[in-house]
Amino acid sequence: MARKKSIAILPHLIDAGGDVRKKWCIEYSFRDPTTDKMKRFRNYAAFTNIDNAKKRYAIASKLISKLSSKIKTGWSPFNEGEKEKRYIYEDELTYSTIAANYGKLKDSIKTVRFYLSDFLSLKKAEVNAKSYQTYQSKIRSFCAYLEINDLDKLDVKGIGTQTIIDFLIYKKENNQLARISVAKYQQILFTFFEYLKNRKLIVENPVNVNYIPHIGEVKDCAPYPIPENVQKLLGDEIRSTDRQLWLACCMMYYSAIRPGEEIRLLKAGDIVFKSKKIIVKSTTAKSNRTDAIDMPLQLYEELIYQRIDICDPDLYVFGKWGRPGNKPTGKNTLRNWFNCIRDSLNLSKSYKFYSWKHSGAEALADKGASTWEIQAHLRHRSVETTERYARKRLGNRNEKIKNNFPDI
Repeated sequence: MARKKSIAILPHLIDAGGDVRKKWCIEYSFRDPTTDKMKRFRNYAAFTNIDNAKKRYAIASKLISKLSSKIKTGWSPFNEGEKEKRYIYEDELTYSTIAANYGKLKDSIKTVRFYLSDFLSLKKAEVNAKSYQTYQSKIRSFCAYLEINDLDKLDVKGIGTQTIIDFLIYKKENNQLARISVAKYQQILFTFFEYLKNRKLIVENPVNVNYIPHIGEVKDCAPYPIPENVQKLLGDEIRSTDRQLWLACCMMYYSAIRPGEEIRLLKAGDIVFKSKKIIVKSTTAKSNRTDAIDMPLQLYEELIYQRIDICDPDLYVFGKWGRPGNKPTGKNTLRNWFNCIRDSLNLSKSYKFYSWKHSGAEALADKGASTWEIQAHLRHRSVETTERYARKRLGNRNEKIKNNFPDI
């Protein structure tokens, strides 16, 4: 079993063998949270101009008692001058099972873990639930890496660029991550250290893009549109097998509603049949804003067919038991069921549940919809985002090149 590290060595007197002609001092040691090494402290000043051994011993006794009491109640020389000498905080990194058994309160000095937890608490108030889960999972992973490498007790100033590079390489090699996935870790860590920099807790952000190489293989994992012949094959099978799953596919295809929280947490009351609008609320939207989305006739008719128009407005459209209910379907239920049907038809795994959204955008482009119309349909914040999306997923749609190219 590994030997436990000492946090402090309590004060004691060094009396030079009782010789008052020599320097006496009170000595104690503390582990420096920045370097994780013990640092020694000595107080000589208390014995200056005192040449009586009895008086020196009396002063030493009082000082040792006072210092020992402060240390035992949480004082640290590295926090000298701060209002709070020790911190009790709710640790947002704690897993729910551990939290249930032991509670989330932890006693800690200002280590990396402390600031990571503090950062997550702030993010929890700033972003939606799904984004928070992304921050939480990636921050947990970074914290676990620090613990494995005995870096979790360091002050934030002790984390440098090389540690960040080592962590990103570790994630790439152990999780077989593509470059885009590694970049997500890097972006979240950059945000964390930028938060520390803005609080003047560090001088430079160690997640410096100028010194961090591109890590991970370049892989295109994005779902692409489904060809028309495959759409028909898949659509017929899904309609006959699971009508709720088919409704989710229609939501993506016709109204570009995203398959995560936007679809899963949609309630019957969010669908306005009179004006043919679907309200995606800011609490579930990826964009963190509320949008009223046009409902094409085909989607309207499917909703009427499934009698969503007469449902209790408080019910989730995609309920847990394959019909509207008080509890939403599971986070991965629709996607997993889509994958099962796709695989049963021996279709390519490149056709993903999310592909229905891109298939709808492609159909709009084929019908001559402008970039601005597609932007509105996809709810992109800017035309530039839509143009990047079109280049990557929809390709060049120049009719002159496709239909009027000169013969050889």
